[in-house]
Amino acid sequence: MTVRALALVGDPWHPTKRVSAFLRGLSGLDLRWPGGTADALTDLPTDCDLVILAKGNHLGDQDETPWLRGPEAGSALVRFVESGGGLLVLHSGTVGYQQAPLIHALIGGRFIDHPPIDAVTLLGAGIERGEPLGLTDEFYRIELTDVTAELTASLRWPGPQPEQLAGHPIEPSEDEVQPAGWRRRQRAGRVAVLTPGHTDSTWAEPAFRAFVQAEARWAAGSADAAG
Repeated sequence: MTVRALALVGDPWHPTKRVSAFLRGLSGLDLRWPGGTADALTDLPTDCDLVILAKGNHLGDQDETPWLRGPEAGSALVRFVESGGGLLVLHSGTVGYQQAPLIHALIGGRFIDHPPIDAVTLLGAGIERGEPLGLTDEFYRIELTDVTAELTASLRWPGPQPEQLAGHPIEPSEDEVQPAGWRRRQRAGRVAVLTPGHTDSTWAEPAFRAFVQAEARWAAGSADAAG
């Protein structure tokens, strides 16, 4: 089954061209590109199965102004999901939506911060064969605001290593683990979230792309999606 998806991309740290190329590398998606302004959510197509939110709360590649702000911002997307549509939130889609409370609640979690790009391990039953997947990516620290959400993945970071600490009175930390994926339902609709996805090498990893594709199918309610 091909999933008809509306892709919202483009913020100053995750440019439109780069993120669009990542998404085009996925299979099973018929992608549409409405642009990343609030107008894109005013009248969602009736034949759309899924919205992909892969941008932080910024107008575009060169503009940090929030594109959704206020108590009713994004209400059309909430209605879309509650009526049976799907939402897939990728990486920076978790960033900055506290200014749009409806979207913040719909996502079910928010970005706090991240250390510099480093070696991390993605863990989760949805990964091919359930095996840990080594990546080089941003380690997003997350506040999970929906405590009923079903966790699908976690991300493990070993923390600062001795060679990174030369000349600093800091002891190497134990591994830190953060939520990296979750699913939630809102009325008739489904929301799936994955927080990795900043680097080219992560998107070049077949097991990661397969994980994203599986979460897209689940959020869209595809008959061949587990759960």
